[in-house]
This record gives sequence, structure tokens and C-alpha cells, in this order.
Amino acid sequence: MKNNSLIFSSCILLIIQLSIYLSGLSSFIFKILFIATELLIVYLLFQNSYKKINKMEIIEQNISEDDEIHEKLFVVSETLGFNIHQLSWLSQDNITAFNNLVTISYQIKELSEQNTASMQETNSKINQLASTSEELDQNINNIESQSIQSYAMLNQNLDTMNSIGEFLKDFRQVINMAVKDNTELQNSSKKINTIVDYIKSISKQTNLLALNASIEAARAGEAGKGFSIVAVEIQKLSNEIDISIAKIDSTLKEILDGIKNSNDTMDIYEDKISKVDDISKKSAEVIGKIETIVNNIRNSVTQIKNMSGRQSDLAREIDSTTEFVTSAVEQTNNIICDSIDMINVQQNKNNEINTYFNKLTEVSEDLQTITVKSKKENEIIFGINPFTSPENIKNMYLPVLNKVCKNIGYKARTVIVKNYDAINQGINDGVIDVGWFSPFAYVNARKNSNVIPIATPKVGGKTTYNGYIVVRKDSGIKRLSDLKNKRFGYVDVNSASGYLYARNIFKSNNLNPDKIFDKVTFMGNHDNVIKGVLSGELDGGATYNEAIEGLKTKGFPINDLKIIESIENIPKDAIAVSSKISDTIIEQLKNSFINFKPNGTLNTPIQGFNENRDEIYDVVRKIM
Repeated sequence: MKNNSLIFSSCILLIIQLSIYLSGLSSFIFKILFIATELLIVYLLFQNSYKKINKMEIIEQNISEDDEIHEKLFVVSETLGFNIHQLSWLSQDNITAFNNLVTISYQIKELSEQNTASMQETNSKINQLASTSEELDQNINNIESQSIQSYAMLNQNLDTMNSIGEFLKDFRQVINMAVKDNTELQNSSKKINTIVDYIKSISKQTNLLALNASIEAARAGEAGKGFSIVAVEIQKLSNEIDISIAKIDSTLKEILDGIKNSNDTMDIYEDKISKVDDISKKSAEVIGKIETIVNNIRNSVTQIKNMSGRQSDLAREIDSTTEFVTSAVEQTNNIICDSIDMINVQQNKNNEINTYFNKLTEVSEDLQTITVKSKKENEIIFGINPFTSPENIKNMYLPVLNKVCKNIGYKARTVIVKNYDAINQGINDGVIDVGWFSPFAYVNARKNSNVIPIATPKVGGKTTYNGYIVVRKDSGIKRLSDLKNKRFGYVDVNSASGYLYARNIFKSNNLNPDKIFDKVTFMGNHDNVIKGVLSGELDGGATYNEAIEGLKTKGFPINDLKIIESIENIPKDAIAVSSKISDTIIEQLKNSFINFKPNGTLNTPIQGFNENRDEIYDVVRKIM
């Protein structure tokens, strides 16, 4: 529009010049007007030229500013992407830790409720204990009184036993005297027996004499009648004497038998008395020992009485203290309940924050997608899933990609995505040029996007790694079968060691990975799996050696882990290029990766790269 105005103005001036020339004005005036119009035309042309030159400078300046804005936009979107993913990573860690805190808080609440109930029961028991202690103290007082009485009774029994001993001694003397008298009586009876025998002899002779007298009286006839009567009387007397002697003899025999029986009885009594005496002495000894024991019991009862008194006092103090503790526990339980309510509120806030972080992540990914669409010919877009923390990827892996691209005159631009599927989708959409894939994710990407593998990283001198099934050492889990009805953590469904190989090893041990566990959780990355096992959120998890070593360098208690199964020689990650990239760039990029040598300025576990081939991952396909 400005150019048209300038042409129109110039045309007007030329018309004015022609009119002046045709008007016949003096040459002087004509020259002056002509020069003035020419100067005006020159001025206008100069102005136009100046504006054009100025516009060209502005255009060149705008081109430089566009480059700067392009660079800043990439840096900002990349930095924003990493920072938001890092915040999301930390947020997820925070939520995981907070969920553990929630679990622990509910456990504390449950224990607190149990403690409250236990304290109430304990308080009741202690009240009973205090009452029982008082009863016990009273019983001990009764026992002390009874022990004193028992001691006195034992003394009386001991005196009685001593009296019995004296009585038995006297009784033995009486028996000995009776035995002696019986002996003397027996001797006297024997003497009487001798006299009786003598009388028997006299009686026989008298009887014989009476018989002879009767015979002689009979011979004498009448003259002997009187003598015959005397003889008869003598005969009667002799018979009576015989009868009396027979009675005396029978009586003496009874007396002798009685004396013998009495002596036998006395012997038995003597033996019994000896035994009773022994028993009495032993009883006295036993009573003496019992007296000592009872005396010790008295002393012990006295001590117990003192202890019981102190126990009663202590029970009353405990009763009072327990009431205070019970009240404190109830208050603590109320505080814990209030804390649980606040924790639930905070948990909802955390989940809400995490939701917004996810939305920010989506916005960041959209921003990166928009940004990479303005990429230049000398830029290569890499897509990376946060297999470790985004901060680690930024510090350890991005410098490697930057150096690899710089060596072939390109700039590395990085898009961090939420999962491996997003890399695959980005390649299909033409947003991502090169993806850093896990073995399993590469196989899927090869199938869905026909990506071309060019390199695989070398760590610890190997291009393979080991997958692990890990548990805590103190969990009591020693073998895979011990994980039955436990909580298990995978990384995600596109992880080789964190899912595919782990499931395969369970199947190889005749365990169904879809049924063996009580709960399965996808933790999103290897670090979260390991942290979940360490914190007790998980009973077991699937991960790999480099993740464990990485967390060990950060000070995590890796020694608390126990590896119960391992999978060796899993092919490492695949760096694969979109088939839309030119063969020349693919070849240059591959050679740059293979020729990469880390230097001292790079803080990375990667020691280099080997050329990669698709058939390396046939072992993954076989397991799939």
C-alpha cells in the first residue's frame, strides 16, 4: 500500500513537471520548479529505498529472533516436560509414601483402639488386683495369726510328746515291776505246787493207811468197828483232800497260765511301748523340724505381709496411674481419629494434586508435540519414557544423546512421555524420530511402527541385564510359592524384566501369575517397585539389577532386599529410529552411537553402544 502511494505521488510530480514545461514559464522559474520536483521525487525514492533497506534489516532481525525463539521454545518445552514429569514422579512418590502413612495411621488407629480397650480392661483388672491385694493382705494377716497359733500348738504338741515319752518310761517301769512280780508269783506258785505234790503224797499215804485200817478193822470184827469208822472218816478226809488238791492244782495251773499269759502280754506291751517310744521320739523330732519350718513360715509370712502391704499400696498407686493412662490413651485415640480425618482430607488433596500433575503432564506433552512440529532439518527428536526418575534421565542420558547428535552436526531434542506406548504413537504421528525402548516395548513398536533398531547401550561391560524377583529379607518369603496370597508389584505391561519375564518365570514354576497374588499393582517404574518392597507396601516385586544399583548409590537400604529368583541375559534397551527418517541420517546416527565414547565430564552409567539387530529380541518374542 505504501509503495502504491509513493508511485502515485511520483506520477503527480511528473505531471506537474510537464505542465510547467508546457506553460511557457521563464526558464529560471521553470528550472527552479523542475529542480524542486526532482528533489521531491528523489526524496520520495530515497525514503522508499530507506524503508526497503530498513525492512530488509528488520526481516533479517526477525529471522534471527525466530531462531532464538525456536531454540528457547524447545528448551522451555523440554525443561518444562522434564520438570513436570519430575514433579509428577515426586508426586507419585509422595502419594505412595502418603498412602503408606495412611496405612500406618489406620494401623495405629486400630492399635490405639485396641490399646484403649486393653487399657480399660487393664484398668478393670488392676481394680480387681487392688481389691485382690487387699483381700490377700487380709488373708496373709489371717495366715500369720494362724501360723502363730500353729507354732504354739506345735510347742504344746512337743510338750505332750515329751510327756508321753515320760509316761511311757514310767509305764515301762511299771510293766517291768509287774513282770518281776509275775516272775516272783510264778516262783511262789511253783513252790505251792511242790507243797501240793507233797500233800498229794500224804493224801495217798493217808488213803492207803485208811484202806489198811479198814482191812484190819474188818479182820478185827466187832473190836475193830470204831477203828473202822475212823478209817472211813480218814478215807473221806483223804478224798476231800484229793478233791481240794485237785482244785488247788487246777487253780495253780490257771494262775501259772495267767502269769504266763500276763508275761506274754507284758512282752507284747514292752514291744509296743518300745515302738510307741520310737514313734514318740521320731514324732518329737518331726515336730521339732515342723516347728522350725513353721517358724520359717512365720518369718516368711511376716515378710509376705510386709510385701503385701507394699503391693497393696502399689496396686492403689497403679490403679490411680492406670486411670490417668487410660484417659490419656482415650485422648490419644481421639487425636488419632482426628488425625485420620485430616490425613483423609490431605490424601484427597494429594490425589487432586496428582490429577492436576497428570493434566500438566498432558499439557506438557501437547506443548512438546506442538513445539517439535516446528523442528528444523538439523534437529532430531528423541522420545524417552521415564524408566528412572526424569532428573536422572536429564542428567545421565540427555548429555549422551546431545553428544551423539552433535558429532554428526545435529541437535538432539528430547520429548519425555508417560509410557512406551506414547513413544510408539509419537513415531506413528511423525512427532518423534528416535525412541529409547525397553526390549518388550521395542518388539511392540517394531510390530506397530516398523521402527529400525540401530544401537543398544552397554552398561557394566554388557548389553544384557538381569531381572529379579525381590522381597524383604525379614519377610520370611524364601521361594516363589511363598508369594501366594501376597501383594506383588510390576513396573508396567510394556516392561521386560518388570512384567514379561517376571510372569514367565512364575509360569515356569507352575504358578499362575493371574491367580497367585492377593493384589497386583503396576508401579510405573522400577524405582517405585523397589521402594514399595522396602517400605512394606509390596511383599514382592519385579525389577532388574541396574535399578537396584542405582538406588543403592542414592543411599536406599538395598541390603534389606533378598533376591529369590533371577532372569539372566535379557537383551538391553533398543534405540530405534522411525522408518520415515532418511537412510543417510539413520546411518550417520547409528555410526555416531557406535563410535560414542564417554568422557570424564559425562555422569552416565553408559559405557558405549553396540550395533543392534532385530533378531536379538526374538527371545522376547518367544516369551511373548
